[in-house]
Amino acid sequence: MRKVEGGLRALNAWAEQSKGSYLVQDRLTIADLAAVSVLGFMAIRWPQHTWREQYPQLGKYWKKLEERPSFANTRPVAQKFSDPVV
Repeated sequence: MRKVEGGLRALNAWAEQSKGSYLVQDRLTIADLAAVSVLGFMAIRWPQHTWREQYPQLGKYWKKLEERPSFANTRPVAQKFSDPVV
């Protein structure tokens, strides 16, 4: 849990320091892909975690990128254990 919290703090610091919509420079990079992926995973698998309230700038960053068609069209859905495995 300590590492998760430390990672969220570090991502939030990047989001607060970024001048534009992205973590590095002013364009979408692999840093954004990784950050949005892990935040999306947390939103689905750990919805009760309060990272969006704790780190509002990080929450805004994630929400803005989640609205991009490339992210919105590939958003994962939580799988139920009753779902068939293919």
